Amino acid sequence: FKKDLASSLVNYGRASVASSGMHVNGDEEDVDINLSASASVPTVTMDGSSRLGDISKDVKYLEQLEQYELDAVKESRGMWVDETVRNSRPDLVEEADFDMNAPWWKKLWRKIKRE
Repeated sequence: FKKDLASSLVNYGRASVASSGMHVNGDEEDVDINLSASASVPTVTMDGSSRLGDISKDVKYLEQLEQYELDAVKESRGMWVDETVRNSRPDLVEEADFDMNAPWWKKLWRKIKRE
C-alpha cells in the first residue's frame, strides 16, 4: 500500500491543499526581481518542469489531493470538524454539502455546465 505523506495528511484532515506554487527564498544576486523597500530577502515563485508529461502527472496528483480533501470535508475528518476551518473554505464546504445532499439530476446538470 504505497501512499505518500501529503495524500495521507490531506485524506485524514491533517493538512489542506494549497496550489499557489512553490515559493523559494533566495539571495539578491541569485534572483532577478525588483525588491520593495520592506523586503530584505526576495521570494520568487518557481515553476516545476516544463515537460508536458510532468505537468500532466502534477495535475493528476493535485486532482487526487483535491478529491481526498473533499472526502475529508464531507466526513468532517481531522481539522474539518472545527467550524473556523470550515468557514475558511466556504467553497469547499459548499461543494461537499452539494455532493452529499443534491439529487442526481442536479449533480448531472452541474457536471454538464462545467464541461
